[in-house]
Amino acid sequence: HTWAVRRDGLLFGSGWYEVIVIGAFSANLLVQAALDHGVTTLLSEIVNNRIGNDIYKVQAPPECAGRPFAEVLARLKTERNLIVVGVEPPDGGALLANPAANYIIDRRDQLIVIGRQGKPAA
Repeated sequence: HTWAVRRDGLLFGSGWYEVIVIGAFSANLLVQAALDHGVTTLLSEIVNNRIGNDIYKVQAPPECAGRPFAEVLARLKTERNLIVVGVEPPDGGALLANPAANYIIDRRDQLIVIGRQGKPAA
């Protein structure tokens, strides 16, 4: 993909379907750094795909379908060393960051996870 940052801070790429407002993202990161010192170190690691842990999407494993989020969270941490931080429903609904413990995982859900490089298959 090619990408470009316009003067208004918008990042565009060919074949992408997401717009990132760099200025707003940077401002939020600065506020977070002021409020919770050290959190930005973790965020920097997660968004840097060359070192440490990454954040990415995986298909919900078949054995997790129909199970509550809290159970899936514990299972994937124990079995695959992944932390589930969000769910993207299959129906085009809004991404759910930190869903309720009783949210039932659909077999078509995409899970947003944090894990080591190499992205183990779910």
